[in-house]
Amino acid sequence: VPWPTDLGVRDGTAMLILDAHRPINGLAVNYRVLGFRPPMLLSSLGRCYLAFCPEDERRQILSALARSPHDTDRSARRPESIRRMVAHAREQGYAARDPTQTRMDSPDRFGAISVPVRLGDRVLGCLSCAWLPAVKSEREIVAAHLPDLQAAAGNIERKLRASGFEPPPAA
Repeated sequence: VPWPTDLGVRDGTAMLILDAHRPINGLAVNYRVLGFRPPMLLSSLGRCYLAFCPEDERRQILSALARSPHDTDRSARRPESIRRMVAHAREQGYAARDPTQTRMDSPDRFGAISVPVRLGDRVLGCLSCAWLPAVKSEREIVAAHLPDLQAAAGNIERKLRASGFEPPPAA
């Protein structure tokens, strides 16, 4: 994948980027890396986590986000929009970043898709790919790179199972 890719895990009501790959090819986006905590409801990482995690965990996260004073968490108070986002992501097999909260002239304007890394019904984290929408459309990125992201997630899952990894109890 010639675009930046990240591995993120849930950190409370946000995601936390633990690993990042930045190809040296001039296709970089203005995208933060290690230690950055993308918002759960706007980032492809967080939306993916919400879409694929167990229902009770999703309700817990959304309940906490609904009480948040942050503008980025406002959509947690709209259960129907969350339900549509979850259904759409599950149907596609990936979640996309919500660009509606970013100004058109913002240097943070980029596209991103994420796939889950799972063990059983638990989501351990998500893999994402970010790109510049002026260069490629979401459809082009999905056609070219979604299978690669899904294969990478599958490889991580297999290695974790083979190592005997046991996820900690759900928070």
